[in-house]
Amino acid sequence: MNKLLLAEDNKIKTGTYILEYHKDSNLEINGDVSLFNYDTENHNLNINLEDLALLKGDFISITNKDLNLTINTHNNNELTLNYLIINEGINNIVITLNMLGNASFASITIHVINKTKDSKVNIVCDGIVKENTYDNELNENLKGLITKNDTIKISPNMIINTNEVIANHKVTISSYNPDELFYLMSKGLSLNASQKLLLESFTTNFINEKYQEQIKMEVNINE
Repeated sequence: MNKLLLAEDNKIKTGTYILEYHKDSNLEINGDVSLFNYDTENHNLNINLEDLALLKGDFISITNKDLNLTINTHNNNELTLNYLIINEGINNIVITLNMLGNASFASITIHVINKTKDSKVNIVCDGIVKENTYDNELNENLKGLITKNDTIKISPNMIINTNEVIANHKVTISSYNPDELFYLMSKGLSLNASQKLLLESFTTNFINEKYQEQIKMEVNINE
């Protein structure tokens, strides 16, 4: 896996990369690319997929300020983005997907938690399909987990300007599932241990297993 230090504008071809960037950056994807992005500096990122490009992304943002991620697809693209957001403070996170061409597939899965009970995060996910395009598919699955009586708001906006498209979204914001807690505690786990297990599942199971230990450390699952 190659470490990719981004400047303001970058172009990458087929490969697997760990992103590192210290300023707002633009990224051009040309080929079959896998990206891991562990962002603690909260810089904005714009990603552009050239025709026929494929992108598989595992993104983790540890946020303490407003943040923007924009992705543009064109023709015959395939995008799969798994994005974990761990928020601290009162912040707005905007994820924008622009489907500008034809015959592309995009799947975005976002999980969000707050680090403190006083934190508030507003997630805006805009899926925009351009007019006169065809054969595109867009799927959004957005989930927030309330762990400390904190505040999570998610706005899933689909702006579809054509009839030749498949578009679906699902949004869930909830605290720990009481039935799942009951089941785990019936197996002998304490309430605290049961909550940690559910938190681990929520934050790690949809991210590549290579990065799960980093996530556990960030949310203090191992304590």
